[in-house]
Amino acid sequence: MAQHNTLLTRQQLDSLINPTQSTRGAGALVAEPTTIDLGTIASEELINFSFRLRNTTEKAITITDLRSSCGCIKILTQPSVVESNGLLKVEARFNPAGRNSSFRYTIKVYTELDSELPTERVTIMGDVISSDEWYYLPEQAGALRLSRKWVTINGQGKERIVVANSSDSPLQITSRSTVKGLTLRCEPEILEPRSEGDIIISYSGEISNELNTMLILEGVEATPSERMIKVTIKR
Repeated sequence: MAQHNTLLTRQQLDSLINPTQSTRGAGALVAEPTTIDLGTIASEELINFSFRLRNTTEKAITITDLRSSCGCIKILTQPSVVESNGLLKVEARFNPAGRNSSFRYTIKVYTELDSELPTERVTIMGDVISSDEWYYLPEQAGALRLSRKWVTINGQGKERIVVANSSDSPLQITSRSTVKGLTLRCEPEILEPRSEGDIIISYSGEISNELNTMLILEGVEATPSERMIKVTIKR
């Protein structure tokens, strides 16, 4: 028989990411509300929110797990038993740090009614606006913002790190290496105030085994540990 390859539908893709709710306990535990819109929030805010779980049956239901689809949501309520026709208030906290966009996450409620699929699901949505101009460059060395503080170079090659000067004074970033053939330069050489550039780390030497070393950035006021770039050179 001939085999036919078909693309997954949007509904099928969603079912892989957000598994279908259990049919065993359908309607037994109902979230109020099922969708929570946190609105527009600043990335520095910690937002507390809550919802209720209502047991619509005549028997107690044991909640075995409350699971968020994102580590940015911390569930503050411990799993417990919801008595017949009773309510459980679930409290949680959203940490938007490092985000600057719309979001949509879920909290899945697992119960004794099904060990594999969630009995109920709550959607958390909203928009985050960051006041940090360089939010997409999470690392920092004084006034210098960086996309990362590590590179891995395969053989003789080079890697780039996106950087920005968040200060009102120009920066000239350099570094000296004890490893022959390992160099660091900044493009442009002078990083003007409130502008972006690239740190380029290159290796042109010979290597027989993997090498791990550190480069210390010069030209920026920060502690030595903040100015360290980890470099791994592979064969």
